[in-house]
Amino acid sequence: MTVSHPPRISNFSGTEKGDVSYEQWRYEVSCLLKEKLSPEIKANAVLRSLRGKAGKVAVRLGSDASVTTLLHKLDSIYGIIERKETILEEFYSAHQRQGETVSEWVSRLEDILNKGIQKGQILMTSSQTMLKDKFWTGMQQSLKDVSGYLFDQITSYEDLLVAMRRIELEHIVKTNHSKQAVKVEDKEKRGIKSNNSKDVKRNSRNQKCTVTSS
Repeated sequence: MTVSHPPRISNFSGTEKGDVSYEQWRYEVSCLLKEKLSPEIKANAVLRSLRGKAGKVAVRLGSDASVTTLLHKLDSIYGIIERKETILEEFYSAHQRQGETVSEWVSRLEDILNKGIQKGQILMTSSQTMLKDKFWTGMQQSLKDVSGYLFDQITSYEDLLVAMRRIELEHIVKTNHSKQAVKVEDKEKRGIKSNNSKDVKRNSRNQKCTVTSS
């Protein structure tokens, strides 16, 4: 099969900040290996993506090493090493942080759970239920207070996530409107106070002029 544009995947070195994470790189490689391309083309794409210390791993294995052998070696160096118990502890102890949006919170939560899924320690079939429960219980109390009815009404994790993002947006809009109203009110009060002060000074000058003229 002739490929006019060789497949490209993100660079990975294991150390450079500009690279994607090993998890992301490994995912791209997994997708590449499923493509209907020759083994040589796939192997070349994987090798071209490796830089720095990760590239030296491939060099040490030699040019005859298969992609499977290379990935097994890289997994042992950069792959997930946490035990299931550690991952679950991190997952169930997580909470939405101050200033963290719903999208950021759920992304962090999914990243934690995905470690266990990739290692085969957590079943994909049970992940949606786990995410829905923890997404809700770990959410900021202010959001739960205005949406307590949704958890029981919505069975789908994704649908609950969409609903909570909408509520968060409405909550932010209302908060901003309230803050703006307070600013306007304060500005008006300062204006009235300033005008009253000017009136007092003006009346004081008028009284002085009256006393002088008499």
